[in-house]
Amino acid sequence: MVTIISKKDGPRREHADPRRLLSENHSTIRALADHISGGAYSANQHKPEPPKPDGLVIHHFGAAAAPSVDHPPYVRISLNGRVVVVDGETHKQQHHIGEVRRFEDRNEFFLATRENNFYSPLEDEISNLLSDFDHQIIDGDFSEDDLVEKIGQALGLK
Repeated sequence: MVTIISKKDGPRREHADPRRLLSENHSTIRALADHISGGAYSANQHKPEPPKPDGLVIHHFGAAAAPSVDHPPYVRISLNGRVVVVDGETHKQQHHIGEVRRFEDRNEFFLATRENNFYSPLEDEISNLLSDFDHQIIDGDFSEDDLVEKIGQALGLK
């Protein structure tokens, strides 16, 4: 004799009672969910449909907008001693100029060159403009602000 087990149509008996319990107490469950989530449950249930465009939608992937004249690049020394040129509008680093390093009792500026053991050296054009500042000692006579100002002048930033 062979026993054939097949799926029966419709919900299973063991699922009917939990479904009935959930459907009968739906409003209470929703109220508890809103109370626990601070109203976010109901807010997420009724999200409006995003607006649909009328006609053609044109995306232009051309060049970026021209840099703003109101926010020119500037030179900055960060807290860890890195001397960088920063874009005035986005405040992102454009060039790593060098570092201010501390030796025994003095601070000294090192230009980002291969000779100073920098992994990514400056371009030759910028390096030539700033070669006078390499190994510049920063003390009472020549401060970090003076270094920033002189490098900015040499690069034609301010």
